[in-house]
Amino acid sequence: MRKIASSLLFTLAVIGLYLAQIDLASSFGFRRFNPDGFNNTSPSPSPSPTPTNGQAADPGVRGGGASSGNPLPGLTANQTAFFNQGKGDFNAAEDVPDG
Repeated sequence: MRKIASSLLFTLAVIGLYLAQIDLASSFGFRRFNPDGFNNTSPSPSPSPTPTNGQAADPGVRGGGASSGNPLPGLTANQTAFFNQGKGDFNAAEDVPDG
């Protein structure tokens, strides 16, 4: 009889701790971030917020012609020569045997 009572007491203690943990956990984070509880009517997933100062923003499509393929302004003569050599190699068409 004593063995059954101790097993039952242990089981009730585990269940009690589990329920206390659930109550404790539910009293923290969710209410802190959503004070209204489960009354959230926004669609899921929620749309992204409008960027504020300090956040990145997509500028969209640039107007005008493409400005790629030219060296950056302010390069030294050695850097410009290195760029032009690489540009020629980049623009050269290669076949399978060329690698």
